Amino acid sequence: MAVKIRNYRLEDYNQLKASLVAGGLYYDDMDSQGLLERMIVKDPESIIIAQDGDKVVGGAYFADMGFAVTLWRLNVIPEYRKRGIGKLLIDEVNRRAKKRGFTQTHFMVHEEQDKLIGGYQKMGAWKGSLFRWMGFDI
Repeated sequence: MAVKIRNYRLEDYNQLKASLVAGGLYYDDMDSQGLLERMIVKDPESIIIAQDGDKVVGGAYFADMGFAVTLWRLNVIPEYRKRGIGKLLIDEVNRRAKKRGFTQTHFMVHEEQDKLIGGYQKMGAWKGSLFRWMGFDI
């Protein structure tokens, strides 16, 4: 396996979407092609891809919030999980955040995902407070 991490390109969209669908993570209001294009126009380094050969096997989106970086999406297709690819993506997001002068990266995990929470804690993540996700349609 020679997985490399690189910036997302517009032509990656179909494979990235397929990886999100495969992981049960695709949500049109956050993952549409137009929204991802807007993200990389604003910040070309805000979406990264894990690629094995010509295949997109995962990705991550992050946002510079001014006070910290928020890891918005992290996914690895099921057949590539447990190979360290998620950690590669997290490490790259953290590297980019540190380069921008930040000392923290924040992310959300569903409170019932005990295995994920435990895995992140093994990588050094700490638990924050529990909040309910809410939003406005505008």
